[in-house]
Amino acid sequence: MILVTGATGHIGNILVKKLTSSRMAVKGLILACRRGETGESYILSGEKITVQELMCTLEEITGEKRPWLKVPHWMANAVGKITSLYYRKNKSKPLFTSYSTEVLVSNCNMNNFKARKELGYGSAPH
Repeated sequence: MILVTGATGHIGNILVKKLTSSRMAVKGLILACRRGETGESYILSGEKITVQELMCTLEEITGEKRPWLKVPHWMANAVGKITSLYYRKNKSKPLFTSYSTEVLVSNCNMNNFKARKELGYGSAPH
């Protein structure tokens, strides 16, 4: 899912909660630049998928084995808090944070209705 700010085409956040094809993402970015209102945000998303489905898809596409280790949410969250402190001290970007683990397990209820209505965005690939 890509969150785009209208008119400027500024990409705010990219979350792996819903998947869209790269073709549709590019089309959505162009539509946001052309038709979007300044200061407005649009969600460019496709179908909902689980993290497990994402890992399987990435394995198929890249030929690389998906991670075999599954870490419980509570443990990932705790490690994310500790690593955030470590990376902040070393002035480097963390691979994940407690926030990113929360996003992955949260039941986000977002949709692309506004982008479909105002921009003419459609989530089906052409």
